[in-house]
Amino acid sequence: MSTSLEISGEAARIILTGALDFSIQDDLRQIIDETLDHKKIKVITVDMANVTFMDSSAIKLLLLLNKKAIEEDKSLTLVNCRDSIREIFTIGGFDNILTIQ
Repeated sequence: MSTSLEISGEAARIILTGALDFSIQDDLRQIIDETLDHKKIKVITVDMANVTFMDSSAIKLLLLLNKKAIEEDKSLTLVNCRDSIREIFTIGGFDNILTIQ
């Protein structure tokens, strides 16, 4: 798994690649914290086009990011989810909590 963060004005784009599982939990938490540390950011987009697998630990961290974003009056949107990843969100009911495009 790899992550990258792009910031432009009030917008942040987190790009995730590969398998999101327990082994990457620290890396994912670090990029979440780094994103939220930028107080001027109001819009957070998580690009999941290249995510091949996701387990419950990754879902937990995305839900945490969403909660913190709401608390800080920021918007969070997950974009470019593969069908298999979108299905995980749908089956778990997380598509009712997270904004997914």
